[in-house]
Amino acid sequence: MCKIYTAEEMQINDEGFGIITNDGSGFTHTHSHEFIEFVYIFSGSATHEIDECVCELQKGDVLFIGIDQNHTFWHNIRENGYTVYSNIMMMPSYINEQFTNSSNINDLFSVFQCGNLKNQSADFVKPFVSFRGNDIFTVESIINAIQLEFNTKREEYMKIITSYMNIFFLLILREMQCGNENHMLNHMRSAMPQIIEYINHNSAEKLTLNQIAARFFYTPSYFSRSFKQYFGKSFIKYLQEQRIQNALVLMENTNLTIEEISARVGYHDRKDFYNAFRKLVGMTPGLYRKQI
Repeated sequence: MCKIYTAEEMQINDEGFGIITNDGSGFTHTHSHEFIEFVYIFSGSATHEIDECVCELQKGDVLFIGIDQNHTFWHNIRENGYTVYSNIMMMPSYINEQFTNSSNINDLFSVFQCGNLKNQSADFVKPFVSFRGNDIFTVESIINAIQLEFNTKREEYMKIITSYMNIFFLLILREMQCGNENHMLNHMRSAMPQIIEYINHNSAEKLTLNQIAARFFYTPSYFSRSFKQYFGKSFIKYLQEQRIQNALVLMENTNLTIEEISARVGYHDRKDFYNAFRKLVGMTPGLYRKQI
């Protein structure tokens, strides 16, 4: 059975942040967790398997592990010691609260979270980036400073950690964008099918633009613009159309009352359902059913 680590078990604080620096060797059993994790390799090497995608890591590599992703890893013992690595752990609430106004950083999480690790096409998103040269010194200095602030918990330590994390994320973004200026845009587009699948599957629930944006680590304004650019319609209009299409299917294939259908597809106000139905279908639900 796959172990699921909680924030409390990993000593993530009330603000939704935690960091642990370890040295180790051997094998870790398959597990997942309710938080987002970045793993940085200080020395040595390790093999991570995430949802059947195998990643070979060495010094300077940063690995992203999303919520509920099953993964395991092996530390490859060096001749002169063990693998040294840091686990930076964040709850979605911390990311949404601290970085909600940074569209670039939200795009970073969207690319990693939505990237299909099993997709081996030219647009494959690696779940890690590799720092080399002087960038290694910069990244390690930042992570060490974050660990120190987290351990000592001096006044305003979380504000300082968040400032360091902002720089850390921007360094990752810059590394990702070096080879291709359109890298982020291309993968944002590739993420849209997964977003749509989630909306379609949960269209009967109380979905809001802010909720969907937060789940996929976009700012609401950026998600709204991107969605409309991609589909040629607003999020609200798309959701409305999806619900009415589901209502039509139920009308044609069940004996449910119109009120029951309205509630089942996500409308809890009869007037809202009738207005949306008439607008999209051109007639009332009762008249449509008589014509079936």
